[in-house]
Amino acid sequence: MALRIAGIGLIAGLLLAFAAAGETIYKYRQADGQVIYSNRPISGAVLLEQFEYEPPPRARIEGDREKSLVEGEQRISKHLAALEEAWNEVQEARQALWRAEERLRAEIGPLEDEPRQLAGTADAPPPAAG
Repeated sequence: MALRIAGIGLIAGLLLAFAAAGETIYKYRQADGQVIYSNRPISGAVLLEQFEYEPPPRARIEGDREKSLVEGEQRISKHLAALEEAWNEVQEARQALWRAEERLRAEIGPLEDEPRQLAGTADAPPPAAG
């Protein structure tokens, strides 16, 4: 079992090593029974199998590549603009909070355009406890 796993790992390594161009792969058994994969003939070993490995063709981009790239760039630009707008809102809110906390520490009441309660209407009763 260990030899089989080693053999599979060896052939996978060989296939990756020769992926750039077609290559003949040889499968041999040595006198001690060990199976060996090689890219060249081995003297003194029994040839079990030989095959030509051709790497798969490179994936092709469907459709007009230039159009696809332009559309991708537009999506990225739109997303970045939305992120920039959100970041600006966060910064404005942080500044408004900082100013409100400064006024609170100075015991100055809220400005006219600021809300005077956390939620609900001003005449709403407090929630029941318990």
